Amino acid sequence: MTLTQRACCACAGIATYVLVNASGLEPPGHVSQLELVGLHGDLLADVALASEHSLQDDTLYNSSAFFPPAEFFYIKVIIIIIIIIIIIVIIFINT
Repeated sequence: MTLTQRACCACAGIATYVLVNASGLEPPGHVSQLELVGLHGDLLADVALASEHSLQDDTLYNSSAFFPPAEFFYIKVIIIIIIIIIIIVIIFINT
C-alpha cells in the first residue's frame, strides 16, 4: 500500500525533514520508509523513517535529514504489513 504526494523542487539543496501521520494504519502494519520517485516513475532516493517516540505516539514517523532532488518528484510512503505470525501458524498446521 502506498500513498503519494507531489513535492516541489524549490527546496532542492536544502536539508529537509518529513513527518508522516499514519493514524489510520491498523496493526500489524507500520511505516518503514519513503521513496522519492520522479514524475516518470524512476526511483530517485530512499529515505528511512523512524517512529516518533518522543511524542508517545506510534502513529507519527519522522525522517532523518535528506536533500531533495533538483526536480519535481512524488513522495511514496512504504507501509509494511508484518505477516510472520501467519506464516508460523501455517507451518504449524501443516506439520
